[in-house]
Amino acid sequence: MAVTPREELLTIETGPSGAEIWHRHSRHLRLCLATAQWEMTTPNKTPPGADPKQLERTGTVREIGSQAVWSLSSCKPGFGVDQLRDDNLETYWQSDGSQPHLVNIQFRRKTTVKTLCIYADYKSDESYTPSKISVRVGNNFHNLQEIRVCQ
Repeated sequence: MAVTPREELLTIETGPSGAEIWHRHSRHLRLCLATAQWEMTTPNKTPPGADPKQLERTGTVREIGSQAVWSLSSCKPGFGVDQLRDDNLETYWQSDGSQPHLVNIQFRRKTTVKTLCIYADYKSDESYTPSKISVRVGNNFHNLQEIRVCQ
């Protein structure tokens, strides 16, 4: 799945337990996690451009990000986890430090994550929009394996 020069919602199918999202730039980046609420008879891939909030309202997915502990490699004051996770597209996480910039998401117990949605607003600030995103999963930080790279 490529990051293209426009406003885009990336949907990434992921595996169990913790995840680490790595990217080159961090401005205007939003994340949400979702898992299937029940077995669906339709294919479980989220349609490109689907609105995660609408999918949650219809019961297609259940947002599980609040069950995780979120941490950032760095952030500017007022641009941290709360801004990354809120429902306001005008707020965002902005890193403050050298690369790589990391978002770490840890669940207290083994959790299957079906979908990871990333909102990046290229039009607002192309110089800070992620140019590469790597998703890594594992049972702890020492055994993370890369499962997806988006450029």
